[in-house]
Amino acid sequence: MFKVALQYDFLDDSMVYASAVTGIRPGGIEPTGALYDAEETTSLELGTRNILMDGRLKLNATYFSHETEGAQFSNVRGFSAYVEAQDFTQTGIQVQAEYNLTDSTILKFSALSIDSEMDGCLLYTSHAADEEDSVDLGG
Repeated sequence: MFKVALQYDFLDDSMVYASAVTGIRPGGIEPTGALYDAEETTSLELGTRNILMDGRLKLNATYFSHETEGAQFSNVRGFSAYVEAQDFTQTGIQVQAEYNLTDSTILKFSALSIDSEMDGCLLYTSHAADEEDSVDLGG
């Protein structure tokens, strides 16, 4: 596991940053006694933070990417919860703005766009724990 982060202040009120992080969620044991593997995630983030127009405007933008192998999703079947391991990727952009129109009026804006992709996903159509009662939603 590691984390690397860089920040550069190119003006008194403006900066850019980048970070890369990896993480692990430990594996475990199913109610049946079967073991499941650890989940591993890598996250990347690039962004900028700005205070403009003599402090009246704050403008932030971030690009992010999260890639997870063996993500642990709980799936309840009958009276037991099982862990379904799936790989997925999320990428996105977030923009935030805050503008002080007057001393007592602030206009805020926020937008988020996310693209998510999952490598295979099972939808169980009954409480049975076997593959015959499932639908593969993966591509």
